[in-house]
Amino acid sequence: MKAVVIEDGKAVVKEGVPIPELEQGFVLIKTLAVAGNPTDWAHIDYKVGPQGSILGCDAAGQIVKLGPAVDPKDFSIGDYIYGFIHGSSVRFPSNGAFAEYSAISTVVAYKSPNELKFWVRMFYLPALSGL
Repeated sequence: MKAVVIEDGKAVVKEGVPIPELEQGFVLIKTLAVAGNPTDWAHIDYKVGPQGSILGCDAAGQIVKLGPAVDPKDFSIGDYIYGFIHGSSVRFPSNGAFAEYSAISTVVAYKSPNELKFWVRMFYLPALSGL
């Protein structure tokens, strides 16, 4: 897949990046929209993001796979969701929002009405964190 990764202190678009593995309680989404978050550039500028890690914290998309321990009554393949991903994480460097596919914990994922535009979904998380 294509993803934006940290390489030599810059954000670089890279192809052939593996799709993230799903941990317990995570779902895999086909990323349809992302939002810039101040932490995204901070991971590069302050050199806290590992080299090769995928950037991006806020994403919206459509679920394409359920991970272990995800209750299909709560989340289903085909659901549209938005949520938080800790991009450029030391713990999960292979996962971030700025990629064609992202893994999102169901603890911080929210279902979205199908008729809601994706760019509107992306304002939810930054707006809520500011309240």
